[in-house]
Amino acid sequence: MQLLETVLIAAACAVSAGWMSWTASAKAVEIALGPGAASLDAGILAEEPEVVDLNELIRIDYKEGQPLPESVTRLDGKRISVKGFMSTDTKEQVSEFSLVSDSCGCSGQVKVHHFVEVDLGDKKTGYRPEMITLVGTISVGEERDADGYVVSVFRLTAESIL
Repeated sequence: MQLLETVLIAAACAVSAGWMSWTASAKAVEIALGPGAASLDAGILAEEPEVVDLNELIRIDYKEGQPLPESVTRLDGKRISVKGFMSTDTKEQVSEFSLVSDSCGCSGQVKVHHFVEVDLGDKKTGYRPEMITLVGTISVGEERDADGYVVSVFRLTAESIL
């Protein structure tokens, strides 16, 4: 299994660097490890994610309780790739953090639709000051806490951080 993980990481890095597409990387995994090997990775290389511009995503005209624009609701449940920065308040060894559009938190008061709440599952990470690329499945819609306050509009269950 270690060889598979190494090949998958190399393929993901090649995609991130722009050397090949997700489709081409799946083919490279099959060439390196044999037919069907890419499917062993629970679908990470199965489909090319839709590239989403974080600035376009958060630029919506959001009003609590009102329907969200089709430009973002169409993404709900889709596998995407999105670039951004970890919020500067991200701690070490966390499995959740907020993805924001600027590295310094200089964009003024952050509104509930100005970030993507990222969930890494059982993986852990710490703060990274550089721009990162995330691949995962996005959920779009208001999420409320126990008191009824909207705490997020965009959530990403991440497969990888590149």
